[in-house]
Amino acid sequence: DEVCLSSNEKILNVKGKEHPLHTYLKYKVPVVLGSDDCGVNRADLCEEFFLAMYRHGCSYSTLKMFARNSLEFAFLSGESIFLNQDTK
Repeated sequence: DEVCLSSNEKILNVKGKEHPLHTYLKYKVPVVLGSDDCGVNRADLCEEFFLAMYRHGCSYSTLKMFARNSLEFAFLSGESIFLNQDTK
């Protein structure tokens, strides 16, 4: 699932424990961080990663998993680009 934390906060007023991010992680739903349309929200991926760490308490390994998922679940054909499937 693509999660846009800053957009969810500013537009939907969904943040902190109300946000489903930790539910997704608990049930091992692949998550990638995204930034919304600049015309709607002036956020970038740096801010999204910051919010994941600062407001949602995501660890370094979870942040790495988000970055890796953005490659693993991109709409690219072929096998995984990762030799090691362990995300830690």
